[in-house]
Amino acid sequence: MTKTFFEYLHWANPKSSALSEEQLFFDENASLFNMPLSRYNDLSSLFGLIRGVIILRSLKNRQELFHRIGLLTEDSLKDPDTLSSLFQGLPAFRFHGQDIYIPTYSPQINARLSSSPWLFKSFPYQALVKDGNLSLSHPFDLYGNVPFSSEFSRLVRLDVRKDDTSVFYHPEFSTLFIIDGQGNLEQEIPLKDEKLGAWPPKDLFDKLVLVSEDYFRQDRTQFLKHLVEYGLLSPSLGTELQDAIESRKAKRRKRGQE
Repeated sequence: MTKTFFEYLHWANPKSSALSEEQLFFDENASLFNMPLSRYNDLSSLFGLIRGVIILRSLKNRQELFHRIGLLTEDSLKDPDTLSSLFQGLPAFRFHGQDIYIPTYSPQINARLSSSPWLFKSFPYQALVKDGNLSLSHPFDLYGNVPFSSEFSRLVRLDVRKDDTSVFYHPEFSTLFIIDGQGNLEQEIPLKDEKLGAWPPKDLFDKLVLVSEDYFRQDRTQFLKHLVEYGLLSPSLGTELQDAIESRKAKRRKRGQE
């Protein structure tokens, strides 16, 4: 079977997560996964790892925040100085004006947590402290692809998008991730193959935006041309990819004649 353009690119330019910050964090905290969120215990791809780390950071925040709340009295939790220090050092992001510290909870629960943490020492919110499975949500259903460019992830959001689909770049993996508005992966594009010379090229992020625009225009010819021309892939891999494209076209033409 002839590989598609991106199948060939993944095959010819594999990336490893070994010893990365994400892999080490995942391995250290994977025991936090519970049944409602077990689908994110997924190391089958770089995207699966990155998404899993977002979930684990959320669950780790939950564990740490509820531990801190448990050490304090209701009166002390109502003190403004205590409230400001309660969240110190924890990753978060803003969503519609609300601080989100536990994206596996709804914005409403996060709002209560941010403004009135003493509520979690009594019914009904104390139930969330006692039961780690209660009221958990899939964060990408709630917050779309926002968590990917937050403190929960090392991805960098590029200034290019199409509809609700955005482009993110991971500096260590040298990979582009096209992620839709529901947090689903559309495409993973590995750059910097082993035959490439100097890295990174000058004006890297400007060039990443340009090739992302080619991608959204579905112009594979310009996309591949610019990947090589901008120093994002080696000329030799560019030639291999072009040959793969031509081979696939030839097989399509042949099938059309049969």
